[in-house]
Amino acid sequence: MTAATPTVAVKPNEWLRGALSSVCTTITKGTTPKDFVESDADSVVNYIKSESLNYDGTIDETAFAKIDAATHEALKRSQLAENDILISIAGAKLGKCGSVQRKHLPANTNQAVAIVRVDPRKAHWRFVEYCLRQRTLTQAINSGVAQSAQPNLNLTDLGRIEFALPPLVEQRAIAAVLGALDDKIEANRRINATLEAMARALFKSWFVDFDPVRAKMEGRDLAMAPDIVALFPDAMVEGVRGLTPAGWDMRALRDFVSLQRGTTYQSALLDDEGPFLLGLASIAPDGGFRSTSLRTYGGDCPEKMLLRPGDIYVSLKDVTQSGDLLGAVARVPKSIPVGRLTQDTLKLIFDRNAIEPTYVYWALRQPQYRAYCRARSMGTTNLSLSREDFLGYELPIPSEAEQRIVARALDAFDSRVELNLQINATLALTRDLLLPRLLSGALRVRDAQCMVGDAA
Repeated sequence: MTAATPTVAVKPNEWLRGALSSVCTTITKGTTPKDFVESDADSVVNYIKSESLNYDGTIDETAFAKIDAATHEALKRSQLAENDILISIAGAKLGKCGSVQRKHLPANTNQAVAIVRVDPRKAHWRFVEYCLRQRTLTQAINSGVAQSAQPNLNLTDLGRIEFALPPLVEQRAIAAVLGALDDKIEANRRINATLEAMARALFKSWFVDFDPVRAKMEGRDLAMAPDIVALFPDAMVEGVRGLTPAGWDMRALRDFVSLQRGTTYQSALLDDEGPFLLGLASIAPDGGFRSTSLRTYGGDCPEKMLLRPGDIYVSLKDVTQSGDLLGAVARVPKSIPVGRLTQDTLKLIFDRNAIEPTYVYWALRQPQYRAYCRARSMGTTNLSLSREDFLGYELPIPSEAEQRIVARALDAFDSRVELNLQINATLALTRDLLLPRLLSGALRVRDAQCMVGDAA
């Protein structure tokens, strides 16, 4: 019987270094179709633009455009496959990346996005993705940017980026450790999306469809605490905008809200120590806070420009034709101690004696308000909504007691969301601390596994 050949461990200081191109079968970029289609059209294909990519490695599915199957078939070069790594190579936010998952397919992408397809015989795709997410490599990408009206990185320079290449078994182990943290973060994001959907549904039932009022009018039992049921009226009256609960007024936002607009900032001071910039990238499509592309700012930050946990702000512009950010509102979470407005966002300043901010926030997360904003949009290339139109939006105003009840109920959802955000912040910090140490070999996988277990 022949003795097995002993396995010789390769030490980190013996790891080879290689260029990105040396471990890939393909490094190319996307193409731009002539036409897009609506999301509900037949045989739609996901079209992943650079706006969908984030600095934390996630891909924002809400920012996908859509193309038809025939267009997808014609754009063969940029048809995506599972585990392809996408990198933004044009525009102001170079170096954002993420990997294509089975749920995204079929999918295509545009010329501002590089497609990196790793050869599985030479490297593990997720290990390579983590290498490309290192800040040092992002800086290397930015240093290779061509100086032009729109910053861009050519594919040749992208392929020259070098990093350490441990044996495949070590790559898989490193990817598994870091991936476990990212998978937990993604699971918490999905939970939060469900919680937000439940909060919107509760608000819609009580203050858009007026279900408690209609149930009392019809003598139906309500699955609600008696003291809450007692707060709602038992009659509807005809008003200017149709039937509303008796005793409720229709009032415009301007009656209890004023606005503070932000100012421009210096790009050279991005990522310096300071508050987080809360511009368009910090607002989710159709409203809600988005943390995936946050950056700090070390420049001038007057007190009136600052936002703190619980503050609500709005975008009165959109750089796309979808209108998803036009009039969209977000609320600063507790995980963001201080933020700064930009030229694209405005803070809502409330007369707190007249209205409960939580009630207004959820009223501005409803489809009726989103339709109102889109109907009053101005512009062609960039959309805008006037301050007058925003402040002119009318909503039914229930009693103070009813506002407090809904605020208490919805704040309970928010508390659970906040807890998941805090957990995610800890997980992301752990990942970001482990990332360079694992990829350099300064920390071995077995030690990192213990740290991941403690963080999760």
